[in-house]
Amino acid sequence: MKAVLKAAVGAGSLSDPAFAGALDDHAEIVGAFVEALRSRSIFARLLDDGMIRLPLRTRASIIVANATGYAVGEGLPVPISAMSLAGPQLEERRAAAMVVLTSELLRSTSSAGRALLDASLKGAVADAIDAAFLGILADDITPATASGPTAADALVDLKTMLDGVNSTGSGILLWAMSTDVANAASVLSGPGGLVFPAMSGTGGELVNLPAAVTNALPAGTLMLIDASGIAGELETITIAMADQASVQMSTTPDAPPNAAGVLTSLWQSNLVALLARAFFGAEVIRTGSVAILGEIDWGATP
Repeated sequence: MKAVLKAAVGAGSLSDPAFAGALDDHAEIVGAFVEALRSRSIFARLLDDGMIRLPLRTRASIIVANATGYAVGEGLPVPISAMSLAGPQLEERRAAAMVVLTSELLRSTSSAGRALLDASLKGAVADAIDAAFLGILADDITPATASGPTAADALVDLKTMLDGVNSTGSGILLWAMSTDVANAASVLSGPGGLVFPAMSGTGGELVNLPAAVTNALPAGTLMLIDASGIAGELETITIAMADQASVQMSTTPDAPPNAAGVLTSLWQSNLVALLARAFFGAEVIRTGSVAILGEIDWGATP
């Protein structure tokens, strides 16, 4: 990913999606990118599969104390009860990724060039969204520590997580895990063979519930998420291009930019900058919708 793009005189602005449209007809890239993001991102997947959708910058009310009902006799007064509401705001967040590539590659009609571009942008934005989303879910939650490396230990921990999140049997549940946990789960064996035969290193099912793999979680981490207790929205995904601008070719650019930073002219170097941005938000609206297990070492030698 590249960062910090400074418009040159007469170069226009990357905030205009039509800017530099003459470089390449990229409408098909945008459409493919949006669709691919939904299959790659845990946030986008849950958004489609049961998360409560609310407009961004909207306050979501949470019932923290329920109304109380009473059985009363004939002619007796009915006690008054009150509901206590709390309301976090669905804050707008932005995930962005910028790649710089040669003009020849962008103009290429080959499937290989398109696949490279799509994979790079899709992965960068999806990872950025998921890192922010999972961070929101993990806020104020202390992860439990895994019981041990054996299959029996794993099943005990999963049962504890299910008891904490699946309290009604009507939730929409998804496991989210780091890559090392997925790898370990896919080969974890017990007396009867593989403990999770429907699990692979890229996802699958864990105890008959869907499981997704992400590098947005620390190693050794597993989350159980009930989408019905989460509110969120993904409002806008845009891709913009420029070939007449100057960029600082760095993964740790100056913030804010300063005169000492070394900028590279895209036009002089025959390069194109492609910027993808997604605007989204999420909040936990029901306590007990997320459980986290850490320090997992399934399959390790005791």
